[in-house]
Amino acid sequence: VIQVFTRRATATATAAASAGYGSFATATVDARVAGGVGPLRVGIGAGAKRSDGFNALADPAAYGYDADRDGYRGENVSADVALPLGVDHELGAKYLRNRLNAQYDGDPGFDNRTVTVVESWQFTSRDRFAAAWLSRLSAGEGSDDSVSKTAYGDYPFQTRQRQFAWQNEFTLPGRSSLVAGYERLDERIATDAAFAVTRRTTDSLLLVYQGRLDAHALQANLRHDDSSQYGSRTTGAIAYGYQVAPALRVAASYGTAFKAPSFNDLYYPGFSSPDLAPETATNVEGGVYGTTMLDQVTIEARVVGYRNRVRDLIVFQCDANYVCLPANVARATLEGATLGIDVRGAAIQLRASLDLAHPHDDATGNLLPRRARQHGVLGIDYRAAAWRAGAELVAAGERYDDAANRVRLPGYALVNLTAEWSALPSLTVYLRADNVFDRDYQLAAGYATGGATVQAGLRWRI
Repeated sequence: VIQVFTRRATATATAAASAGYGSFATATVDARVAGGVGPLRVGIGAGAKRSDGFNALADPAAYGYDADRDGYRGENVSADVALPLGVDHELGAKYLRNRLNAQYDGDPGFDNRTVTVVESWQFTSRDRFAAAWLSRLSAGEGSDDSVSKTAYGDYPFQTRQRQFAWQNEFTLPGRSSLVAGYERLDERIATDAAFAVTRRTTDSLLLVYQGRLDAHALQANLRHDDSSQYGSRTTGAIAYGYQVAPALRVAASYGTAFKAPSFNDLYYPGFSSPDLAPETATNVEGGVYGTTMLDQVTIEARVVGYRNRVRDLIVFQCDANYVCLPANVARATLEGATLGIDVRGAAIQLRASLDLAHPHDDATGNLLPRRARQHGVLGIDYRAAAWRAGAELVAAGERYDDAANRVRLPGYALVNLTAEWSALPSLTVYLRADNVFDRDYQLAAGYATGGATVQAGLRWRI
């Protein structure tokens, strides 16, 4: 799906900028201006980031280990325009370009890097043809051009995709609505290579119904995809909710899903598997949600259980030689429960969540790579006048880096701190410290995570 990440232009003149600096000589700067010229609304943004980084490979015995820092450099520009044509019609256009030069360890004694340029544009039309009918039309193109520079030469990989979408939103009698849409996605590999499939098209139809009647809520989705590479698939979901009492509601859903491997999954040089199969899945979920007020304090609690059964789940894993490729798990089950609570008062906000899961390979019973049985977050934010401070604890249980569960990744707990001061109505000074106790942990076996980091900066807006 082509997505152009820009804020929508507004008629009111605005300007915003931010700058930050922190550990590993990490620096960021962003700026955006927006305003109107007659009926035309225009927004323009630009940004840059850089970091000297840290050594990506933590194991000196690993192939490709190089005792250097693996940093990055990036620049981006964006623009969007909107032209109202009366009260109920509007034309728009968006553009984004991002370039990233990222270093990594891949060959002994060589400064490996990947240079990636992502570029996209999109034209849109928003038209209300009747009080109950809103039409959204869009057409665009996106490109992902990258080249991996290695000791053995350059390895380019380029993909292009064109997308056309037409979404219609209908307001129905009562508290209900219907969305009907069509999408065509044309994906191509621009690199000159003899891959099995270098172009595929997908035509999709979508229907979404939402309705409410007293304490009852219903949503039903139906989607049909016709892929030139993987044939036709129809998926759907139905969800029901019931307001048991003003402070208590329950909800349940059942659905099916389909996910095709991306061209990067299939063909990206050195990190792909051309024989990958698409994922298919069924999911059942149910939850209980409660809300109450105690002395001007809002308390929201939830308990959600789920069971997701997937055929040909795509996972990413590395072998003993640090060769990392996506692979299919023939049958996998991801099941568990999520418990959460949020407490919001005038000055203090608390949030806590705990995920208890059993993501496993049905054939072996092993945990799926890089997935923990337990994951939790506990956070607190405090506001007083122009000040805000926050603390967060993030913890995860042990995981395994491989499907055979031979390479263990120990659990970890990290503490992050934040602080902000609104020096002026338009100016904010911020400070963030991550992993303040400098915990040594790994998200992938043999790869470093950087330890304790600090960043400080300014945000300005008018």
